[in-house]
Amino acid sequence: MKKILILIILGVAVSSCRKENVPSQKIEQVLNIYVKNSTGKDLLNPKDSTNYISVSAVDLNADIDGVQVPLNIMQNDSIYFLQYIAGARRILKDSLSKDEKTYSSDIVLSFNKNVNQQLVSTTDTLGLEYFWSPSMFRLSDVKLNNVSLKKGKSGNPTEVVIVK
Repeated sequence: MKKILILIILGVAVSSCRKENVPSQKIEQVLNIYVKNSTGKDLLNPKDSTNYISVSAVDLNADIDGVQVPLNIMQNDSIYFLQYIAGARRILKDSLSKDEKTYSSDIVLSFNKNVNQQLVSTTDTLGLEYFWSPSMFRLSDVKLNNVSLKKGKSGNPTEVVIVK
């Protein structure tokens, strides 16, 4: 009985020593990518045979060639989109101070579809820039073929539209 009482007292003592106001880092790195044509048609909808049948992503900064980056095809209402959370190697781009850093990732997106019974692929380069501080890690810029699609705003997830 004494041993149980001692364990309870030790447990209370240890848990009361924890800091209640430990700062946590807010993480905003989810990217939703919508792919549409110039009239706004969803090009990821699998019910349309003229749309893309697959999309793959390859990390350009990986140590070896051909490292796949995970993309999830998701649906919001009746619109399909690609969701990227993480997986590409991040390269330290700039260290403004010990408390502020910028990282970047580069990914090749390959869009595949059947045209006249042949597989046709188009590729684009997706550039992602991240801002890090002790209190925040967020996607700060999204570029497609070096053209900025979305910059700056905080909010999770970041949403961009690729027009093909």
